[in-house]
Amino acid sequence: MYFHARSSFRATHRTPTISIFNFFLTIRSMRFPIIPNRRIWYTISLVLTLASLASVFALGLNLSLQFTGGTENSYDFASRPDVSAVRDLVIAEAKKFNDAQGSDETKIDIGTPVVLPSGEKGITLRYRIADSKKNEAYADFNVKLRGAMETTYQAMEMSTSSISPSVGNTMKTQAIWATIIASIAIIIYVAWGFRDLPKGLNPLVFGMNAIIALMHDLLIMLGVFVVLGYFFHVEIGPFFITAMLTVLGYSVNDTIVVYDRIRENLQLDKRAHLDKIAEESVWQTMARSINTSMTVIITLACLLFLGAESIQMFVLALLVGVIVGTYSSIFIAAPLLVTFKAQLIKKK
Repeated sequence: MYFHARSSFRATHRTPTISIFNFFLTIRSMRFPIIPNRRIWYTISLVLTLASLASVFALGLNLSLQFTGGTENSYDFASRPDVSAVRDLVIAEAKKFNDAQGSDETKIDIGTPVVLPSGEKGITLRYRIADSKKNEAYADFNVKLRGAMETTYQAMEMSTSSISPSVGNTMKTQAIWATIIASIAIIIYVAWGFRDLPKGLNPLVFGMNAIIALMHDLLIMLGVFVVLGYFFHVEIGPFFITAMLTVLGYSVNDTIVVYDRIRENLQLDKRAHLDKIAEESVWQTMARSINTSMTVIITLACLLFLGAESIQMFVLALLVGVIVGTYSSIFIAAPLLVTFKAQLIKKK
């Protein structure tokens, strides 16, 4: 009797599926042409990419001390002074130090020091080391600067660290090579994974198109951080490179999902045009792509606003990369297959 009642209830009262992402699933009912409008998506991406490149050349990269070499000091105060006043003090102390030197061999160049608030009452001070051969002179200056901070502001030095320019250049070179090697590995991986394509299609084109979409993602990420670096002193360092490599993996996985559906549909309907198959495949994977990305985006947003200050820029880089990567997987990677349709077909 009980089980009969339960089965009758289930038959007449279906439990609704509850998901916080139901809104994004309705995008299938608002279907619009993606492949036919690929020139629009290309134009949007081209504008963003060119703007990113222009910002790099016009504003320059605000590299961290790990890439340029320099010293970072953290101070704590009873009452935090104005950061511009601290910056002026550092510049004045550097000038005083150089004036007291007997020769140019012991003079230093700290560039434009960066002074940022840290915590409730702290300040983080960064200045560059222009010449690794003058490490002793920079160490002497740091001692005098500490004394000036203690005398002027009763500051307490909490930590200090220095990286020579040669070590910074090595780290920068390693980061560039890591990105290049990862990109080459992705091309090989995608080409190998799609080696059983039907209709004599060239799997290497899948790999090359995936890399084009990934380079699009990384350039826009870089442009965003160049602008943030110019206006808010956000630095590009090891955390940013780590975020870039993470986005490479995430974005190519999203792209492979779309490409794999295209491959399946090509095998199911060998007479259909690639344009039609690509369009249908994108929409078949649309809900999955958006739901997965929104899960990651919500998590990253929580970390950005509620997480520790030390990881905020890393999280922000991931957030930008995931958003751009989701866009490129849907609106760039799949349309590129249709654009390069002639190159996709193997020549016999």
